[in-house]
Amino acid sequence: NIVAAGISELHGRTISFKTFLSYGIPVMVVQLFVAMLYVTFAFLI
Repeated sequence: NIVAAGISELHGRTISFKTFLSYGIPVMVVQLFVAMLYVTFAFLI
């Protein structure tokens, strides 16, 4: 994430923390849900 922010700054586009969170939180929620489904089906069923 830091590397991507640094590369975007080199190209003149900064990423604010608010923008980072607006993309990062939904992705995190989806990944947690997918991981929960995987663990449920792989180990419990």
